[in-house]
Amino acid sequence: HCIRRLLVALHEELRDRLRADVQQHHPELSEATIPELLAMLPESFGDDCYHIDTSHLSSVVQFSLYLGKCDELRQAIELCEYGKRLSPRFQFANDPPFEDQYADCRIYLKAVLGEDVEVGIAHFRAKAEAASEEVGTYPAEVLVNLLDRVGRYGDAVAASARYLAQADVRRLSCPSLQELCQKAGDFSPLAEVSVRRGDLVNYAAALLQMRGAASPTPTATPAS
Repeated sequence: HCIRRLLVALHEELRDRLRADVQQHHPELSEATIPELLAMLPESFGDDCYHIDTSHLSSVVQFSLYLGKCDELRQAIELCEYGKRLSPRFQFANDPPFEDQYADCRIYLKAVLGEDVEVGIAHFRAKAEAASEEVGTYPAEVLVNLLDRVGRYGDAVAASARYLAQADVRRLSCPSLQELCQKAGDFSPLAEVSVRRGDLVNYAAALLQMRGAASPTPTATPAS
């Protein structure tokens, strides 16, 4: 709720300031949206031009990545459209897979919203593949989170097993393999990964889940 309210407030502030800027030359655009207003402005704002606090913009866009599908994601995408056009001086360096913060966040948010889903998955899968040991597992965690949020549970299981099999579950920012297997209704990947890790507890848990899924549901015997 707090993230959604922050998005609404910052989006409204940006729209009002863009309108004030554009209406000097186009007074008829009093009801224009942010994309319409951006289309009326130069491709680049110039090195020293911005309409809202850029640190607030960066923070709120990052917060929006925690949201599931909701109406406010459209506003977050519009904030990203604005951020992409800022001078590089106001586009802060970020960790992979969001190095190009506004462009990368826009791709992620559109996929969560159900737009260009395959493009988004391919984009973040490539970043997970390219992540070095120094970068760590965060790009893979983002991929797993994205697959989970768009309901691709089988793909999320496969990605988790591929990229996060040796990761410390307590440090992950995405659902665990066990949680994903539960959603996908298939515990065989958990059993396979547990064997590779020497994790007898989760291996036993996976076998029990698989056995329970395979057992027929008992039927009640009518009383004589």
